[in-house]
Formats: sequence, structure tokens, C-alpha cells
Amino acid sequence: MYWQKKTRISVIADAMSRDMFSVIIASLKVFDESLLNAAQRKSDRFHKIRPLIDCVRSRCLELDRPQYVSVDEMIIPFTGRTHLKQFTPRKPNPHGLKIFVLASSDGQVLDFEFFQGKEDLLLNVQRTGLHLPEWGTLKIGEAAVLRFVKSVSRGTSFFFDRFFATPKLLEILSSLGMGATGTMKKNLVPKQCRLKTENQLKRSGRGSSDCAVRDDSAFCITVCMDFKLEIAYSLISEEVLNDDNSESEISEEHDDISRKEQGPFPLLQSVLTVHAICLMHYPLMPLE
Repeated sequence: MYWQKKTRISVIADAMSRDMFSVIIASLKVFDESLLNAAQRKSDRFHKIRPLIDCVRSRCLELDRPQYVSVDEMIIPFTGRTHLKQFTPRKPNPHGLKIFVLASSDGQVLDFEFFQGKEDLLLNVQRTGLHLPEWGTLKIGEAAVLRFVKSVSRGTSFFFDRFFATPKLLEILSSLGMGATGTMKKNLVPKQCRLKTENQLKRSGRGSSDCAVRDDSAFCITVCMDFKLEIAYSLISEEVLNDDNSESEISEEHDDISRKEQGPFPLLQSVLTVHAICLMHYPLMPLE
């Protein structure tokens, strides 16, 4: 891009050729591996680019924490050879390195976690200091959300899709005084929710819906029929539930869900794609 005629950036193109840039980026090392023993290198599979990851993440942690945040998975495109590569269907770039990202409603990345496997993710959840019974039984989606609980304040409301949402996760967030809104898989809807069946909604036609609210008014789940059955839930945080002026805020929250879209985070993805992936090439050429 920097060397093409239409998109040429003279500050970079005049300083070095494209081939020289490729040699430098392929030879660049950001960490001295001699400082780690074999066990440490095995426990952190991203140790070669860990300083770069920590540098970016430390600046993300300095950003202000809004009341409404979103959790989603992001893929850094990569088709090279590494056992860390994941395949995530229905993504623009399904092959690559997976990152779980915490973001604000305007797209700012507040925190992120490179996925190295379920065991590593569960260990990171344990390191947050949360006292969870049987934390080892958490699913990947549940652990990904709980990994970011310490990055936000009490009363924060999370937005995430059906990959993450489970009744168990919602109960944990409720016990922590936090809220959540999103979609849920049909087979995870609590049996206590006496909602209309899919066939009943189909007979009523497109746009028909049904809703169930828990006795404490903190949790509601809605099913509606569009082109297919859609299931949405809302868990109201403790602070909002106890606020006398919360009714208008709750209404604004649900009217504004469309602005809190989940999906790729372009700024972080562009930075890490250019730098981190280049550093994942293990055969490093020495600079002369």
C-alpha cells in the first residue's frame, strides 16, 4: 500500500524500498528468548510477541470505562503454519488467530485476550480473583466474558451474542451486580420460562412475540418470529434495578441496542495484523 502509485506514502516509500521493509519485518524480534526457560516458553505460546501485546493492552486499559460494553471474538487473518490458528465460520476472515475483545459502544477496544486454548483461558479467569464454584467447568464463551469482569466497574452492562450467553453466566453476572443483553440459543432457555412454542409463533405470523419476566424483575427473555425464531434476553444490573429513575434509562438502553453492534474491531485488527502476525514467522532472518 505504501509503495503503490495511488496510495503511495512518501515518508515511508522514500525512506526504504518494499523489499527492505519485508526483510526488516521478517527479522524483527521484540523479546529476548534467553530470558525465559523452557517451561515459561511452553506456558505462553505468544511469548515472542508478548511485549507488543502488553504494550497495546496497557494503553487500552487506560481508556475510560463506559456503562455499556460489548464482548465479541475477533480473527486476525493468518494462513501460515501454527497450532494456534483457529477456524471461525461466518467471519469475514475465518482462518487466523482468535482474540476475545471488550469494546465500548463507539468501537474503542478496552481490553483483549489472545486465545491459546480453553485451559489457558480458564487459568486467566482464575487469576482475576473471582471466587467461582467449579470454575473449571466454565465453557469458553462464559470464561471469555468473565475474563473481562475485572476490567470494568460494578453496574456495567455487557452485550454479547449467543456464543457467550448461558443461564449460568447470567447468574454469575447478576451475583456480581452486572447486567447483560443479547441473544441466546434455543436449547439454553430455562425450562421455567413458559413461552410460546415456535409453532405457535409461526401460526401467529411474522412479528409475533412472547416475553417472560422473572419474579424479581431483574431478568426477562423474549422470543419473536421473524424469518426464523429469535431469542433475546436482558439482565438488568443491580445499580439500575435499585435506581428510582431507572425506567427511562432502561427504555433508552433497549431502544439503543442497534448502536451497540458486535463484530470486528478494525483499529486493533489493523495494528496487530501488520505487526503481530509478521512476528509469528518462526524462521527469523538475521539482519546484516
